Amino acid sequence: MSDRTFIFLHGAGGPIDSAEWLSCINRRLTDAGGSPIGLDGDVIIAPEYLETLMTDELEDEPPATWKRPADRDFVDARVRFAATGARLSERLRFDEAARGGMHWGHVPDDVAELGVNTVIQGWPEIRRYAFRKRSRWAAQRKVLQELPSRGSLVIIAHSLGSVMAVDLLKKLPRSTHVDLLITIGSPLSIPKLGTQMHADEFPVDRVSAWVNLYDPKDVITVGRGVGTRFPSATDLQVRTDGQHDAIGYLSNPVLGEVLARRLYDTQEAPRQDLPARQLHSVWNSLLLQFAYSQQISRHIKADDWKARLRVDRAREILAERAVLDAGRARLSDMATGSNGDSPFAVGRVPALSDFLSHPGDLIEGAWVDADLLAPCVGLVSASPFHPFGLKVDEDQRREALEATLNLIRRKRGHLSDREMARVISVAVSKARRAISPDRWPWEGILVGAGVVLLAATGVGIFAAVPAGLAGAAAMTSTLAAFGPGGMAGGIATIAALTGTGAAFTGAGLGLGAAERPSDAQRQSRLVASELVALPTPELRRALTGILAVVWAQRELELKSSAPMIDGLLHDALDALSAELLLHQEIAEGSPETKDLASKRELIERALEWLRDERLLSDPTSRKQAHLASLPEQPYSDGRD
Repeated sequence: MSDRTFIFLHGAGGPIDSAEWLSCINRRLTDAGGSPIGLDGDVIIAPEYLETLMTDELEDEPPATWKRPADRDFVDARVRFAATGARLSERLRFDEAARGGMHWGHVPDDVAELGVNTVIQGWPEIRRYAFRKRSRWAAQRKVLQELPSRGSLVIIAHSLGSVMAVDLLKKLPRSTHVDLLITIGSPLSIPKLGTQMHADEFPVDRVSAWVNLYDPKDVITVGRGVGTRFPSATDLQVRTDGQHDAIGYLSNPVLGEVLARRLYDTQEAPRQDLPARQLHSVWNSLLLQFAYSQQISRHIKADDWKARLRVDRAREILAERAVLDAGRARLSDMATGSNGDSPFAVGRVPALSDFLSHPGDLIEGAWVDADLLAPCVGLVSASPFHPFGLKVDEDQRREALEATLNLIRRKRGHLSDREMARVISVAVSKARRAISPDRWPWEGILVGAGVVLLAATGVGIFAAVPAGLAGAAAMTSTLAAFGPGGMAGGIATIAALTGTGAAFTGAGLGLGAAERPSDAQRQSRLVASELVALPTPELRRALTGILAVVWAQRELELKSSAPMIDGLLHDALDALSAELLLHQEIAEGSPETKDLASKRELIERALEWLRDERLLSDPTSRKQAHLASLPEQPYSDGRD
């Protein structure tokens, strides 16, 4: 770490010897994997401003040096700033044990305000800074005089110093940039202190990250973070045993972690220089999702810079979360002695660049068309950037799918990428109209936890019938970077339910793969019970994906899953009807009873559509279709 200036702003209790706070910080910083500060050209500044604040010297306000940039630059900076805060929050929020018991944060706001007023009145330095603007400005000028005119700054500000630090952000020398602002024991939740700044007023182009550490038992913080008044701050609770002094905060392990992760980027990630890496196949579906989202970004119109910016930032955050979760899972594997074929073994996990730069290259030829169909329906059906609700119109989805297919398809035969993408898009539209003729908000996750999903610690997709699993689907945070039941989970579900996607079924029981008919029937009923247990919105999405696959199979002349789906849905309908009858007798008109009726109606619609579209190919359904097509005859009693 070099060419940075570290600034420590003390609180109302007065300055602390630089060697003392450096000792505390460096101990925790090295514990977190960083190098000590104060070396390699680092500059250390610890301005003393209390004497100036408490004298009668009067000064004008230091001029503002920050001007809000143009919209494009400001939006870009805001998204980057928010992403940095989210990364730090995600990695550090649970580093300490949960805090229990009563604390100042439980005190009602009006009572807290009364107590705060008492504190302010009893502390002359705070009172003077809050109510005598010229003294406040004099203290600000004193600090500004000691700052460099250019370069990168890291500011660590305690108590009243945190109020000063935030007040100075728009007054810093123009050629400086704050890499990290850490406030500790800050009273900025108090309305009388500091100039409140909303997100659209905060100088995000000048400040890369702001982390506020507070102990809820610290009376000066009123037990609250500062995020309510300053949404740009990332609040993290820490434990100082209720002490307010700076040394208690500086000695906290979380402070070292913040510095290390922000300034050294100590995130666990797979090495990218491993020879002849062979990624584990369970990552294929997630790589497919990133290949697709990459094509969505590339097909955004050139003048729609805001949409592309948000899409690209969402992809970066989701990729970072996947790599971070994979790193955690790898540590868990090492602790339990898992074998070398683990999806999280060294060299088996995609790196960040794999997800973001060339995901399509890594899965080229991974699927034949029959197995690729269900994943592609999942891509078109689900929100591509879950949990971020970014909207992508149907034309963009189709174009992105065609481009993705062009990258990854193994055997094209006579079927072009454009035709396959068109058929899949039409299939999804038709299935949506069949399940919900009215306008229903389809954006969101495709299908939730449950059904026939099994994920290894949340990373990598396995489609499995939950026989012997008590209907549980073990999905944790990554699945995989799209949240429990997200896009990737939906792909696996549809693949399993339609009997497609061989790549998804290697770790579980493929539906219909049972050796005996009785086993297949048992599996069908188990899956049906899982299907009907889904919340209604997720059942709606799952049925839509299933019907879309079946319709596209016929149009693309692939083996049909319709007979299997017909049996599965009839099993589900039977189970729902029995449960609904029971609910109607016990609790007629209750929300739960109405919900069961809605589910039954959805499954009935799905079965009706299968018949109407002539998608069933078994002899019984063909006979029924033939009878249904005959012209109506007048009723005859046989006497004519």
